[in-house]
Amino acid sequence: MKNYTKIDKMRRSMTWVIVLLTVTTVAFSQKPAGYSFNVGDKFSLTRVTDITTQQQVSGQATEISEVTTTEELLEVVNIQNNIFTIRVTPIRRKLSVTAPMMSQEMDSDRPGDQNLPFKLMVGESYTFSMDKTGTILEFKELNKMRASIRKKFTTSRFAAAADDLLSVFSDDALKRSLEAQFNIYDVSGGNTWTKRMTTVSAELPIDLNNTYRWGNDNTILVQSPLAVNGTSVISGMNMRFEMTGDQESTINLDQQVGFPKKTETVQTLKGEMEVQNTKVPTTMITKVTSTITKK
Repeated sequence: MKNYTKIDKMRRSMTWVIVLLTVTTVAFSQKPAGYSFNVGDKFSLTRVTDITTQQQVSGQATEISEVTTTEELLEVVNIQNNIFTIRVTPIRRKLSVTAPMMSQEMDSDRPGDQNLPFKLMVGESYTFSMDKTGTILEFKELNKMRASIRKKFTTSRFAAAADDLLSVFSDDALKRSLEAQFNIYDVSGGNTWTKRMTTVSAELPIDLNNTYRWGNDNTILVQSPLAVNGTSVISGMNMRFEMTGDQESTINLDQQVGFPKKTETVQTLKGEMEVQNTKVPTTMITKVTSTITKK
């Protein structure tokens, strides 16, 4: 009888352990409903954008590769009514361009005058606010940051390039970039949802109608058809585009905080580019990889 009682107690103890483990696992594996930061949280964000443009010009195949790498430090400086204020400090910018008979590199981490413009663009900070679904609400200290960088340019021999380089810090450019990175959650908490936004690839504004769905409890899958029909000014030349394609993204989430640990996006566009009344068959493949690491 004593042995039976001991065995029965052991069984009940094991049952409670199994129940506890099951409840813990279920709680841990829930889909995040949005962001859950604490004041003082710090993250490093690295984004690599690789654009390959393939063209047929006068019967000859050409390919241009442009790879941009940016690194930023993000810090949550205030939280009020589920609105997060985040300070962003660019800490590195790198560009590598390869084309027929030409290559160019600029890196803020490297010495030399050719790298000075990118050196002038790092180290300053601005803040933005967003809600728990990632909707970008407001910028602060952005004018101050741009003025500080512009002042550095005016005292250098690259003053003429200030407007062009500072365009990456315009309100519209930053909002597009931050929305693409963070505005991923659904207000209603459904399994499938849509969001409209605009992105820019190789200076082309592209309207997206993204469809989001849960792949699993920590993965969001995104798809969008693409169509580019219009005129843009690139490197001082008027260019007309008629291109179609698609974009697919995989977003891997940190389930505790909700931020996208890694986002991989592939965008493909095919069609024609018209320059000076000459139509050029063009394929553009853009690959963007963003990684966020908590510090």
